[in-house]
Amino acid sequence: MLHHSSRISLVRLLSQLFRSFARHESGSIAMMFGLMTFLLFAVIGAAVDYGKWHNAHLKVEAITDRALLAAGRHLQTEPGDGSGALAVANTYFNEAIGNGIYVTDAVAEFKLATEGMGIEATVTGLVKTPFLSLINIQDLAIFANSKVEFNTAVGGSSAIEVALMLDVTGSMCGDGIGPCTTSVKMDALKTASKDLVSVLVRDGQSARVALIPFSTRVRVGEKDSSAAETLMTKLTGMDPVWSGWFVWCNLSSSVSGGSETAVTYTCGSTYVVNEKDWTINPCVSDRNGPEEFTDVPPGPGAWLNAHDGHRHPISQDSLDTPYTSWTGTSEADPSSTWNYAPLGQDCGDTLAANIMLPLTSDVTAINARIDALDAYGSTGGALGTAWAWYALSPNWSGIFEGASAPASYSELTATTSNGAPKLRKIAVLMTDGDYNTYRAWKGYDPQTVSDNAKAICTNMKAKGIEVFTVGFDLDKLPSSAKAMAIDTLQSCGTDIEHFYNSLDADQLKTAFRDIAMKLSVLYLAK
Repeated sequence: MLHHSSRISLVRLLSQLFRSFARHESGSIAMMFGLMTFLLFAVIGAAVDYGKWHNAHLKVEAITDRALLAAGRHLQTEPGDGSGALAVANTYFNEAIGNGIYVTDAVAEFKLATEGMGIEATVTGLVKTPFLSLINIQDLAIFANSKVEFNTAVGGSSAIEVALMLDVTGSMCGDGIGPCTTSVKMDALKTASKDLVSVLVRDGQSARVALIPFSTRVRVGEKDSSAAETLMTKLTGMDPVWSGWFVWCNLSSSVSGGSETAVTYTCGSTYVVNEKDWTINPCVSDRNGPEEFTDVPPGPGAWLNAHDGHRHPISQDSLDTPYTSWTGTSEADPSSTWNYAPLGQDCGDTLAANIMLPLTSDVTAINARIDALDAYGSTGGALGTAWAWYALSPNWSGIFEGASAPASYSELTATTSNGAPKLRKIAVLMTDGDYNTYRAWKGYDPQTVSDNAKAICTNMKAKGIEVFTVGFDLDKLPSSAKAMAIDTLQSCGTDIEHFYNSLDADQLKTAFRDIAMKLSVLYLAK
C-alpha cells in the first residue's frame, strides 16, 4: 500500500502530465493520451471485476463445501436416506447463496457418489462485470466442483479395531438346518459384511477387522495343521496329539432335530481300541470359572474348553479339575474324548470354512473368509461374544501376535492432534436367533446363555469397547425367543442407538452400512 505523501506526489505527476499533453499541438499525442487513459481505466476496472469474481468464487466454494458436509452428516445418521441428504445439501446451498453473494443464475447439482458413501457437487453461476461490460464482457463464469466422502484414513482421525461376530448357524440356511454357503440370509450376511469392510479398510492402515464366525463352537484353524495345534495348546493347555484307549460305540439308532438342536445317540454295544496319534480338533467352547466373563488370557484356571465342552481326557473344565476316570490310560479305563480325532475327522458341525480371523487390514483375506462362510450348527452366542472381545483385547496379544495384536486399552483415552480418540475398539455382534448352546451343549437353557452374553458385554464395555448389535430376521422366532433375543442384543449394545433390528436382507445391509458410516470420518475430497 502507498503512503499518504506518495499518493499526493502521484496525483501531482499525473496532473502535470495531463496538462502537458493537453497543451501539445500534435493531434497524435492527444489521441495517444486518450487511448492510454482509456486503457488505464480498463485495467483498473478489470482488476475490480476480477477481484469481485475471485471473492464470489471463494464464497461459492465455501458454501458448497458446507452444504456437502451438512448432507454428509445427515447421511451418517440416516444412511438409507440418500434423497434426504441431497435435499439437505440443496436447501443449505440455496439459502446461503442468496445471502449477500453477488452471483446470478447459480445452479448446484448434488448427487450420491462412491456407492452411496459420498456426495458430489457441481456448481455453476455468473458474476456481473460492470467495468468489463464496457468492452462487451457482461459477466464472468463461476465453476466449483467438490466431494465429501466417508473414510477412516484421514489425518488426525481415530484408528479403528473392529471385531465382527457373525452367526453362521443352521437357521441361516433356507431349510433352517444346513449346511449351506448360499441362501437368502447367508447371501445378505456376506454382502453386508463385505460392504462394511470396504468402507472401513480403504488404505490398509487406519482400520483392522477381525472375523468371528460362530455356531456351536468357534473354530480357530484347520484340522491337522501345526499352527492350529500350537494355538489349541495355548488356548486349552492340551497336548496337540493324543494316544490312548478309546471306547467306540456301535450306533443302533439316533434321533436328531436338526443342526440347531441336540442329537440323541443310542449305543447298542461298545468296544475299546488302543488308538495312536489322534490330533486335536481345532475348535473351542465356552470357558467356565471365575474368568468366564473376563478377557484374562488363557492359562491355569482360565483355560478355554475344547471341542466337547471339557478338556477331556486331562481335565473336566477350565479350572484344571482332573479326570480320575475315563482317562484312556488303560483298556479298563478308556476315554470317550471328542477333543481328538483321527486324521481326516474334524469338528463336527463347526465347519471347516468358518475359521476365525484375527485383526488384519488385508481386505482380500477378509473377503475370502467371508465368501467361504458355511452355515451349520447351533447358537453359542455367549462364546461368540467372548471371542469378539478376545480379538480386541490387548491381554490376548500373546495369542494374536504381530500385525494381529490388539492395541493397548490406554490408546482409547489418548487423543490425536485434532482431539479425536487415538483408537476406537468396536465389537459388532450379529445373530438371527436366541442363544441356545453352552460349552458345546445344544439345547441349553437360553436364559442362562443370554445372561452370560450380557455379562460379557457389560465387562467389555467397561473397558471402553463400543458395542453394536444387529438382530436379523428375529420376527421369525417364537414370541418368547424373539423377546429374549431382542433383550440380549439391546442390553449388549452401548446404547439403544447401537441396536439394529433388521427384518430382511436390505435392512441388514443398511444396518452394517450405518455402522460403517458412524465409524468413519467425513472429509472433503476435491
